[in-house]
Amino acid sequence: MNIKQILKIKQIFSRQCQCFYQKYKYLLKQIYQKIQLTSAYKFHEFFIYLLFIIFIQFYLTFILFQLFILNYLIYLFVCLIFYFLFYQFVLLIFSLCSNFFLLFFNIQLILILNLYFNLLFFLNLFFQFSKAHFYCLSVFKKYFLYIQKIKIWRENLFIFVLTF
Repeated sequence: MNIKQILKIKQIFSRQCQCFYQKYKYLLKQIYQKIQLTSAYKFHEFFIYLLFIIFIQFYLTFILFQLFILNYLIYLFVCLIFYFLFYQFVLLIFSLCSNFFLLFFNIQLILILNLYFNLLFFLNLFFQFSKAHFYCLSVFKKYFLYIQKIKIWRENLFIFVLTF
C-alpha cells in the first residue's frame, strides 16, 4: 500500500466516524429529552433507553477507535448517574474498572470480569444482591461449559486430523 491509498482509507474512515458521531449525538439528545419527560411510572422505559445507549457506546468504542475517549466518558457519565441512583458503590468500582481495562487489554479474563460485573449490576436492580450473584454465576457456569465443549471438540478434531 502506498501513502495515497492509506490517506484515502483514513479519509473514508474519518467520514464514517463523523457520520456515526452525528447519529450518536442525535440519539443522545432524544434520550436526554426522554429522561426529562420520564416520571416514576415510566422508569422501565428510561431503563431500556439507558441499556440502548450503553450498547451503542460499546459498539462505537470498539468499532470506531478514534472516538473511544468520548464514548467512554459518555458511558462513565451514564453509569455514574445510574449507580448513584441505587447506591451501588462497590459494583461501580469493579464494573467501571473492568470496563476501563477492557478498552486497553483485550484479555479473556477481563472480558469475563467485565460481563460479570455489568450483569451483576443490572440484575441487582431487580433482585437482592444474593439472587443477582446466583443468576450471574449460573450464566457464567453455562459460558464456561460451552468453552470447555469447544476445547474438547477442537482437540478431537486435531486427533482426527493427525490419524489421517
